[in-house]
Amino acid sequence: MITPRATHLIGVQGLQPFRETVLRLIDVRSLSSVRQTAVLVPTRSAGEHLRRALEDASPAPGSAVVIPHLVTRSEWLERLRASLPALPQVLSPHEREVILEAAARATTSAGFAPPFRLRPGHVGEMLALYDALRRHGRSVDDLERTAGETFTPSLETDHGAARMLEQAQFLSEAFRGYERRVAEGGRADEHVARELLLAASDSPFRHVIVAAADAAVDPGGLWPSDFDLLTRINGLARIDIVATEASLAAGLLPRLRRWLPNLAEVRDQGAGSRRPALVVPPDGSGRRFAQHRDREEEVAAIARSVRAGLARGSGAALSRTGVVFRRPLPYVYLAAQVFRDAALPYDTFDALPLAAEPYAAALDLVIECVESGFSREAVTAVLRSPHFAWTPDGPALRPRDVAALDRALSDARFLGGAAELVRLTGEWERRAGQPDAPSSSLMAAARAAAGIARALAPVETEARPAEQIDLLLRFLDRFDSTTGLGDRTRDRSLRARAAVRGVLAGLREAHLAWNDDPCAFADTVSRIRRWIEDQTFSPSAGEGGLQLLDAQAARFARLDRVYLAGLVQPDWPGARRRNIFFPASFLRNLGWPDDDDVRAAARSEFEDLVSLAESRVSVSSFLLDHDTIVEPSTFLDELDTLGLTTIEDEPVPAGSWLLSEALERGSLPADLLPESTRGWVALRAGRTPASDPRFHGRSDGAARAAYRVSAIDRYLDCPFRYFAADVLRLAEEPEDEESLSPRTRGKLAHDALQRFFDRWQRSGRGAITVENLPDARRIFAQVVEELASTLPAADAALQRASLLGSPVAVGVGEIVFQVEIGRPGAVVERLLEFSLDGDTELRCGFGTRVLALRARADRVDLLDDGTFRLVDYKLSRAPKPARAVQLPAYAAAVRSKLAGHRGRDWVPTDAGYVTFGKPPNDVPVSRSRSSLDADLACGEARLVDAVEHIERGVFPPAPADRHECTTCPFPGVCRKDYVEDP
Repeated sequence: MITPRATHLIGVQGLQPFRETVLRLIDVRSLSSVRQTAVLVPTRSAGEHLRRALEDASPAPGSAVVIPHLVTRSEWLERLRASLPALPQVLSPHEREVILEAAARATTSAGFAPPFRLRPGHVGEMLALYDALRRHGRSVDDLERTAGETFTPSLETDHGAARMLEQAQFLSEAFRGYERRVAEGGRADEHVARELLLAASDSPFRHVIVAAADAAVDPGGLWPSDFDLLTRINGLARIDIVATEASLAAGLLPRLRRWLPNLAEVRDQGAGSRRPALVVPPDGSGRRFAQHRDREEEVAAIARSVRAGLARGSGAALSRTGVVFRRPLPYVYLAAQVFRDAALPYDTFDALPLAAEPYAAALDLVIECVESGFSREAVTAVLRSPHFAWTPDGPALRPRDVAALDRALSDARFLGGAAELVRLTGEWERRAGQPDAPSSSLMAAARAAAGIARALAPVETEARPAEQIDLLLRFLDRFDSTTGLGDRTRDRSLRARAAVRGVLAGLREAHLAWNDDPCAFADTVSRIRRWIEDQTFSPSAGEGGLQLLDAQAARFARLDRVYLAGLVQPDWPGARRRNIFFPASFLRNLGWPDDDDVRAAARSEFEDLVSLAESRVSVSSFLLDHDTIVEPSTFLDELDTLGLTTIEDEPVPAGSWLLSEALERGSLPADLLPESTRGWVALRAGRTPASDPRFHGRSDGAARAAYRVSAIDRYLDCPFRYFAADVLRLAEEPEDEESLSPRTRGKLAHDALQRFFDRWQRSGRGAITVENLPDARRIFAQVVEELASTLPAADAALQRASLLGSPVAVGVGEIVFQVEIGRPGAVVERLLEFSLDGDTELRCGFGTRVLALRARADRVDLLDDGTFRLVDYKLSRAPKPARAVQLPAYAAAVRSKLAGHRGRDWVPTDAGYVTFGKPPNDVPVSRSRSSLDADLACGEARLVDAVEHIERGVFPPAPADRHECTTCPFPGVCRKDYVEDP
């Protein structure tokens, strides 16, 4: 072993000297020296900002600059491995996980079953535990021995100790099985490669500068095994570790002393640090930080501040202005919206989750289609995706084609299944040319859906993972489309597609090479989704300008003005990811860091970042995160102790600093408008303002030829719902029903009652009484059997129970019979499904008005005293009589229609609803016969008043009952103006 000539720890006072010290340690005078120098940085974004700092520090601006190896930990290890000519092929992350899963299942079969059900998600956590164990310099034997020492003494008193011991034994055996398989396969992972590197003759680097923290507190930092490799690898002559005094005091120093016993500690006196001024809000609150409603408003406030500073000529240059956050998401996404809205160019180098890319979402739709058993919603969602093309040699599917299929599948009571989808399509195909043939629009979408079903159906069955993944890849190859990609996003979209396909291909190759035992599709999907969620994706660097930096990259940026954003408790210090197998107290015995160390490191990071800027720093927080109230970070209390001078922020003048604000105010400053959008903006500015009554339930209005009475009831429930359904004629979204839909069940109940009363009347019978009740039950049962014989067996059984009753519920027939028995009167004639279409004279406040109505009464009973009884059936519940107009309108229409019938005029004596839901089942319009006429007159007046509002075009969103909004079929087009401001 060759010990490095020098190992230095250089402590600096703040991030400004931190950056300058790193730059000074790079010997740019010697080309060979620079090429043998590696600077270890926490992230690629940090490396990019350090590269910029090197270029800016060049004594000859614009000249070529030799850059050392600016590498993350993983990139550094990869370059070390690449220097070994005899190194075995290194396993990919996919392969390692497949190998460990195979070892875990073999361990279970050998009798070491885990105290949990082994799922694919557990395997990833097991691999993370194994890697952390080895990176902390511990072995599998250490894990098993420590578990025995920790849990064995408590076996008799602690039931959880036995589980922990059993779990440790399973994990240890699985890890040993993994190591055996790697060795037998002649391959290497990170840990095998490290041993080979220590035995190598020479390192490609002579000088290593460590500018990253340790992994105990920094995800991009170095582990104890990395420091061990640095001190033992052959050929390395010098190690320089640069850290701020705040981080050293927070616990880094004792850890480095433990890992590097020959460490020479020095304090850098060559670089000074200018303390920035802390900019405080001008609102008189006394707070040293700004507080906003949510992240979006926080970013918008920063954009306004930057633009106002540029307008005053007092702001820092955009390239020297930084927005710093601890979590890139969702700030990077918000920047794309807000900073473009403010016409502010920006740079960001943070990697984003691959799962957030649209193409990853498209793959998830395909997977959901299979997982749901090809449900209607899943199939139509795939058909609507712009990432696929279903007719390569013909016209593309239109939204109305998919909508037609959606409606047809609902009408056919399609509940899923690839075979059923193909069968339905074939049935529609065979009806081509017939009078009831499906439309060409429907058939275009149906053929595409059947193609999806045929292509994906084989994956539903248990099969080898490589076959399942290969089938998904073939599906993507067959139906993939790039037609809808815009020029601005095309490159990013294509790279995202390649990344998603790379995940699939990597998993397929790993299973083919190491373990391809058959499994359920759900297990394969779990692996796919987890790998895509763990994968990051680097978009384009940006446009130049304002700097968006995470806390790690900001350490290397030279900035005059800093906006430190997102100071809320969930992010600062942030929740530490917990191990799912063992408690933290046990893992500390194996080298895991203490929670206090992690919190102290986060606090030191905050203190360093507050002093990052050379001129000014602002700190901000917010109150709502996805509608959840969050607490400001406790680190904000430190602002009073950092000794910064404070200056009051200059208020941002009211104005249109963002394009969205300009559109709202009607002022369009030219500097906010890209040339390509000015025509659109001019068109947008000339449109009707959003405050126009026509956007809030008003229209020109027009008299209808005839009014459906049920629609007027809908208007009284909510005028806008009437407008959507009866004026705009929007179709309600179809719903899947495992049994008959409510509308179909209601129709069956109406048909059964109509047939019964028709037979009852033709047999010469009048009112139903206690004496003839058995006959009524017998005839009704016959009618029900006739109707049930036309239904599928399952539906028939349900309808018999609903109509005839069961031990737990009264049937429809019995409810109707008991209501009539409770309403005595000799019936001379029953008018069933009685049409009331035509002109009807209705009473109202100023006299009467004649309206053309369209209506059909369920039943009109004519009694021997010259009166009639109105009965309307409701499947679930009756409308509130004080609001409904249906029966009052029916009563007026019946009076008109029956004038002179049987040589007399008829007047209503009873009107009510019979409901088949929860009691009460008998709901009369009026509480007494004496008040019936007055109540009917009030209902007629309500109908006339509603019609007059309709004719004036008054359709405000004004539900009579707010709870009905939860079941409204038109929430996507309702402005909900009825919701009061808080």
